[in-house]
Amino acid sequence: MSYTWRSILKGLQLLKDGLIWRVGNGKTINIWKNPWILRGDTRRVITPKGASILQKVEELINPVTEDWDERLVRDTFYEEDANIILSLPISVETEDFLAWHPDPNGKFSVKSAYVLGTKRRDHQNSRDTSTSYAEGRDFDWSKIWKLNVQNKIKMFVWRMAHNALQVKLNIARRGVDLDTRCPMCLRSDEDSGHLFFKCKAVKLCWRLLNMEDIRIMLMAENSPKTVLEKIWGFNTDNQCKIILFMWCWWSARNKTNSGERKKSAHEVVNDFYFHFQVWRDTTHTRKTLTSNSKPKWKVPPEDVYKINCDGAFIPGINKAGWGFVIRDHTGMAIAAGAGSANFLMSAQHAEAVACLKGMECAAGLRMRRIILETDAAFVAKALSAPGVDRSILGTLLGDIKALMYEEFSECIISHVSRDCNIVADTLAAMGLNCTNGPLLWQGCIPDFVTLLVSGDKPGTPD
Repeated sequence: MSYTWRSILKGLQLLKDGLIWRVGNGKTINIWKNPWILRGDTRRVITPKGASILQKVEELINPVTEDWDERLVRDTFYEEDANIILSLPISVETEDFLAWHPDPNGKFSVKSAYVLGTKRRDHQNSRDTSTSYAEGRDFDWSKIWKLNVQNKIKMFVWRMAHNALQVKLNIARRGVDLDTRCPMCLRSDEDSGHLFFKCKAVKLCWRLLNMEDIRIMLMAENSPKTVLEKIWGFNTDNQCKIILFMWCWWSARNKTNSGERKKSAHEVVNDFYFHFQVWRDTTHTRKTLTSNSKPKWKVPPEDVYKINCDGAFIPGINKAGWGFVIRDHTGMAIAAGAGSANFLMSAQHAEAVACLKGMECAAGLRMRRIILETDAAFVAKALSAPGVDRSILGTLLGDIKALMYEEFSECIISHVSRDCNIVADTLAAMGLNCTNGPLLWQGCIPDFVTLLVSGDKPGTPD
């Protein structure tokens, strides 16, 4: 075959390798053959079929409750498979659909396909795309974007977490023929672990900063993600100190690599102290400016009801709590609710469930114009976006969107800070303990909720 046809067939196989089914009614998906659960590269169950007569995913759904048949699932699958399946959101009103597994939003992109293709190639060649860098860990990416540093430094940390810095071994793995020695010491091959923790020149900098013990601690980690998780364990000043120094060292390395004069360890350390002092001055100024500008909840316009929703999630046991409160234009609580949910997969899942519960209550009370407020940016963005959501929560988010269009003449989705969502946050925490069923109040609101709501009313002091 020609090179073009070989490329097309290879691309087709790559596309198949990245597809995953999102469960709606389960009628299209074969339990044993199709990729449909969140497990690494295979996305298939590991339980053998054996003598089971079950074929389609719809057979695992209870037709009465329209949810997973927990007993059947646990009787059919290994515990590992059962826990994953029970955490998947489903909707019997929605058809199953395909999504792109390498992307968290389920959308295909050339970039994600390239990453998948590189991973497949290196796996076939029995090598990794990183030097002992672990993949697939549960990593809190939001902590990078919450760092109180310049955006260019956040991008540096993000690239480091993905092992995407242009160190020489990473470039060589892409087929470029080059000298892979570290430009700072000219002794060992340059990967991120060597550059930041093992290079003879960088060791001197760590010692000059009196952070040799931190270097040794971070050097023991085997992936950039675990390095960052260690850094998150320090207080804010030390987090910034470590990250700023690594960025200064990376900048010095890039200048040396491009042919400029190599800076001495003392010069790099002086650069770091300059940037660290600027950071401290800027942080102090920001704290002064924001200390008196704490955002507060605002009443909705007349004839509009505002729903505040929030979720609480306990990792490990996949249990969540949800809470919501509905208020009118005077700030008075009209309805509120709290409850728990099992087998949820993430905090975002809990937030979406809370939104659904709040909107169902508003629809039941025949409210036509609403504002839905949540402190979950992912949920707010997904509900505001047009088209089909192909993320793992796509079916649940689709149900919420259907409710928005069918039950309300006007529905505004708003992302707010946690300071504006305190009542819902408290109810969600309470919901974690609702083991005997959800609590719903309409009209007659309990005193503790009224007290919480009173703190949000206009004119109430902090």
